[in-house]
Amino acid sequence: MISILSIAFTLATAPTSIAELRNLPANEALAQLADSSEASAFLRAEQTLRSGRAQDALVQAESFEMDFPGSTLAFRSRLIEAWSAMSLGDQHRGCQILSEIILGTDRQASQQARATLRDWAKSGKLAAEEMLSLPARLPPGDTLVADLATAFSAN
Repeated sequence: MISILSIAFTLATAPTSIAELRNLPANEALAQLADSSEASAFLRAEQTLRSGRAQDALVQAESFEMDFPGSTLAFRSRLIEAWSAMSLGDQHRGCQILSEIILGTDRQASQQARATLRDWAKSGKLAAEEMLSLPARLPPGDTLVADLATAFSAN
């Protein structure tokens, strides 16, 4: 299993680092990710979503999960999958994936999933029926649903 640190090291020794890639316009970053490594596959999905091609990013995130099972980037790839699904209007699938990430072991990905749901509720993009389905997906006593209801009612 490859660690995020080893991915960062591998990319840091390449002509461009992760930080430099993420600061480039998405299409330029994608042009530099030609190899088939785990890091490149993940960053390709991320940059594809960033470039506004949600359908392609969704396919790439799903492929990443199949090609690199057990990757330390799996939950991050699931975030890309959820964001892509939600961008394509599939809120049910996006919320389902975000709920799974919240319950997962990657704390940073869980925090990002929570923040995504809060942002979507605040912006009015999260359908009420999706918010109502969340309590069944989350552990008892989870405060996210109350946070979302507050954000939703503020609109």
